[in-house]
Amino acid sequence: MFKKLFNKKLKAEKKQADQTLESGVENQVEQLEQSKEPKSLKELKKETNRKIKVKKTKDPKDKIDLKLATKEFPVKLVKEVNKIKWSTSKNLTNKYITVIIFMVITAVMFFLIDLGLQQLFVLIKVT
Repeated sequence: MFKKLFNKKLKAEKKQADQTLESGVENQVEQLEQSKEPKSLKELKKETNRKIKVKKTKDPKDKIDLKLATKEFPVKLVKEVNKIKWSTSKNLTNKYITVIIFMVITAVMFFLIDLGLQQLFVLIKVT
């Protein structure tokens, strides 16, 4: 809102400034134009496009061509799958053996804990 008011004020001052007016007023108008700094890159782009009178173009993000998207989907999928680093069979075998060994050690540990608890219950005559 402030920007619109500022632009209106600038336009009004430009209209008032004739060639017959003092150069001081024209300098003030130029200083006002120069002091107006855009806040973001988007505003700068809009301002530049306005100055050079560029026709508006639609953002590619606004509208998606479904027919084209369905044709490109398999190609993009294959590219993404090719980026994946697949494990080698040797690496998978090592991991498989590690898991099996861990499971066996855990099973033996729980078996020994179970035997110890059985003997403890026999000693204190719980059964």
